[in-house]
Amino acid sequence: MEFKKSSTPGGRYRRAGVGAGGAGGVTHRDRRAHLRVGDGVCALGGRPDAALESAFPCPLSFYEALPEGDVGLTDFEALAVERLRVLRAVEKVGQLGAVKYSREWANKMDEELGNPKGDLRGYSFDGMSRRTRDHLLARERDHFSHYILRLAYCHQEDSRRWLVQQECDLFRYRCMRLGDLRDFIDAYDLSYEPVPEDEMKKYGAVLEGLVYGGGVSGGGVGRSRSFYKVPFTEALDLVRSRKVLVVGGFCYVPDSEMVTLVAWIFKSLLTQALLFANKMLPALNEDERMVQVLGDLDKRYTGADYSTQEGDGPVVKPEMIRPLSQKSFPLCMRNMQTTMNATHHLKYKARLQYGLFLKGIGLSMEDSIRFFRQEFTQSHIDGDKFDKEYVYGIRYNYGREGKKVNWTPWNCMRIIMEAVGPGENHGCPYRWVLVGSTVIAMNTCYNFSPVLREKSFSF
Repeated sequence: MEFKKSSTPGGRYRRAGVGAGGAGGVTHRDRRAHLRVGDGVCALGGRPDAALESAFPCPLSFYEALPEGDVGLTDFEALAVERLRVLRAVEKVGQLGAVKYSREWANKMDEELGNPKGDLRGYSFDGMSRRTRDHLLARERDHFSHYILRLAYCHQEDSRRWLVQQECDLFRYRCMRLGDLRDFIDAYDLSYEPVPEDEMKKYGAVLEGLVYGGGVSGGGVGRSRSFYKVPFTEALDLVRSRKVLVVGGFCYVPDSEMVTLVAWIFKSLLTQALLFANKMLPALNEDERMVQVLGDLDKRYTGADYSTQEGDGPVVKPEMIRPLSQKSFPLCMRNMQTTMNATHHLKYKARLQYGLFLKGIGLSMEDSIRFFRQEFTQSHIDGDKFDKEYVYGIRYNYGREGKKVNWTPWNCMRIIMEAVGPGENHGCPYRWVLVGSTVIAMNTCYNFSPVLREKSFSF
C-alpha cells in the first residue's frame, strides 16, 4: 500500500489507486519477488545495523513497505506462529475487563508481552524501542510476521475483521508507550502541520481549556501544549467525543490525541491491504509449502504445551494414576477412572475426555498407550485389536496423527456442554447425574465431615 501526499493544508497521505496489477504502481510480479520462501540460508537477521535502521526507523510501523529477502520455511512458520501468539495475547488482555487504551490496559499489555521469562518480549514496545541490534532485529521480525499473517487471515471477512482489530490494538498500545508521536509523524512524512502561532494566540484560551478542562483523555501521551491542524473529515471520532476545536473545516488536535488519527490511518491501510492480499491468494496457492503453513493457521493451538517430556515439569506414570484419582482428581475424571477399574473399558467420548486430561497432568504419549493397553486388555480386547482400534486415537490426542494438532484438555465449559447418552461416563456429573447420587459420590470421594454430610443431604 502506498500513500501520496495531499496538496491540502495539513494534508494527509491519500491512498493511491489499487488496480488489478497492484497497489501504487507495483505489479503483481514485483510483489511476489519481494518475499521468497526457501529451504536454504535465511536472509532474516542478516542485514547490517545501518540497513535495519534505515528500513525500520521507528518502533511503530504502518507496514507499507513489503519485506524483502529470503526466509527459510522453518522461520516462515515460526514467525507466523509468533505473530499469532502475540495477537491472541492482545485479544486476551482486551477480555480481562480493563478499559481499552486506558493506563490499566497498557500495563496489562506490558505484563502479557513484556514478560522477561516469555519469548514474546521482542514484540512488546520495550523489546524494540531502542536502536541496538537486538531491538532492530525485533523490528524486522515484527515486520515479516505481520505480512505473513496478512496472507493467513485475508481469505474470509471474519478473519480479516479479527486481524484488523488485534493489529489496531497492538498499534495503539505501542503508540501509548512511544509517547511523543512527532518522530513517527516525521518518519512517515504524514505532513500534519502544527497550528500557526497567530492562530494559537487567537484560540489559545479555548485550546488551553480543552486540554486542562477535561476534554482530552488521560489515555494518550499526557498533557499537551502542541496542536495540529487536521481536516475535519479525518478527525470525526475526536469531534464526536468533543476532544478538538473545530474552526473553518479544520480540527485543532492536541498532540496527546494524535494517536487516534494515526491509528485511523493504520486501520484504513490494513483493511485495504487485506482485501488486496485476498486477490493474490490464487497465485500463492501455487506453492504447496505455503499452503500447508497458512491453511489452518487460524485454528493452530498456541497455548501451553501439554506434551510433557522428562525434566520439563511434573511427570505422571501409569502406576500413579489410580492412587491419584482417589485423592486429587475432579469428580468427572474420577468417575471415568472408577468405571475403567470396574469394566476395563471406556467409550469413545470418555476416552477422549480422560485421555486429554491425563495428557494435561503430565502423562506422556508412550505411557498413555501403555496405561490404556494394560486396562483394556483385561477385558475382551486383545493386544492386536487394541493396536488397530485404539492406538490411533491416543496418538491423535498428542498431535501425532490426523491434523497433528497439539490438542488441549477440555475445559469445564466444554465438559458441561457435552451430551451424555445411556451407558456413557464422560461429561459433567453435576449436570447429568441425579443430585442424590452426586452427593453420595462427593461424600464418598472427598470424605466430608459429618456436619457437611448432613447439610449436603438436606437439599
